Amino acid sequence: MQAVILAAGASTRFYPLSEGRPKCLIPLMGKPILAWTIEALAKLAIKKIILVETGDPQIKNYFGDGKKFGVAITYVTQDKPLGMGDALLKARDHLQEEFFLLNAHHLDIDNFSQLMIEKKREADAVLLAEEKENFWEFGVLDLQDDQALRLIEKPPKSQESSRTCVVGIYLLTKDFLPVLAKTPRDQYQFETALDQYMKLKKVKVVKTQAKPVSLKYPWDLLAVKDYLLEKMPHQISRGAKIGKGVILVGKMKIEDGVTIHENAVIKGPVYLGKNVLVGNNSLIRDGAVLEENARVGAFSEIKNSVFLPGATLGSGFVASSIIGEGCRLAHNFTTANRRFDRQVIKVKIKGKKVETGLDDFGVILGENVYTGIGVGTMPGTIIGKNAVVGPGTFVFDDVLPGTKYFTEFKNKQVK
Repeated sequence: MQAVILAAGASTRFYPLSEGRPKCLIPLMGKPILAWTIEALAKLAIKKIILVETGDPQIKNYFGDGKKFGVAITYVTQDKPLGMGDALLKARDHLQEEFFLLNAHHLDIDNFSQLMIEKKREADAVLLAEEKENFWEFGVLDLQDDQALRLIEKPPKSQESSRTCVVGIYLLTKDFLPVLAKTPRDQYQFETALDQYMKLKKVKVVKTQAKPVSLKYPWDLLAVKDYLLEKMPHQISRGAKIGKGVILVGKMKIEDGVTIHENAVIKGPVYLGKNVLVGNNSLIRDGAVLEENARVGAFSEIKNSVFLPGATLGSGFVASSIIGEGCRLAHNFTTANRRFDRQVIKVKIKGKKVETGLDDFGVILGENVYTGIGVGTMPGTIIGKNAVVGPGTFVFDDVLPGTKYFTEFKNKQVK
């Protein structure tokens, strides 16, 4: 069996973390998200992978021919983001009879693959589906028992509708491709063709009770790292340096070269990547992930957050946040992560406020953000790549990339 992995999306809703690289290359717990997906497929004995990408050399440079991951990778370029249908048609010359179609972030494919394969014995195609309250944001299925009769892409919110939505993992055969090729090419070509295919062939649905991994918005990284932390084995490298009085509680993975200074507390689940440094008397807890070369100074607290490679914090409090690669945060950096009214936090994406579904969420920083001492951020704010935030500044709204953002102080000398 083969797998077609879609990794050519524009990822505009993933700002500011998608600037400069595909989102599937963002590292989590020591390797890119796409690597976790490929490894999951390899464990399922799916060794032939067609990777649809944009032609960005970063992907090929990292994965090569796939041998180091135990697979064989064939690359197909989709240079314009014209949707799933166009991506799959570009891969058709490399397809054999039966294949999984999935997105680059579906590192949880092993949770659903066997059920889908079993269902395929009585069907021409199988879709993975999930019940969703916000059904209007997805492709919605009309069902008769477990057979799909119709697919409606993003129905009106007011429309009475099924709440069974496609997740983005499909088990298909080459029989689907002629229908796809005859369908007019637009953003929803794949979904339209799948709706037509349901009228011609038997398409079955596997409904999942477990919530599949999603990576639509940047805050979804927090749920992805939680999934990986849950599956992570407890492991502390002998190459880690752990100071006197350090307290280690719960499940954690501590890689080679980690230094934890005296009297720090590490309370799992936690991941500390290669050469991470944790300062004296710091508290790293409850879902914190510090990637390679991240540094956290003395008397800091990090909770349920991701520090991407090389991010540094002098001291402060960071909760439920994503700190971009190479960020340098000076002393007393503080994230507010809850509203006073405890309502769901909204984030501005492409000019519109989007509900995160979270009442506990801090800040998202793009790459190489620098802050002075005493900086604070409100819940749900985004600071773009290469921005500089001056000392003593509280960030109430988003900061654009490359911006110098300062609170103006008027110094008065008292005689």
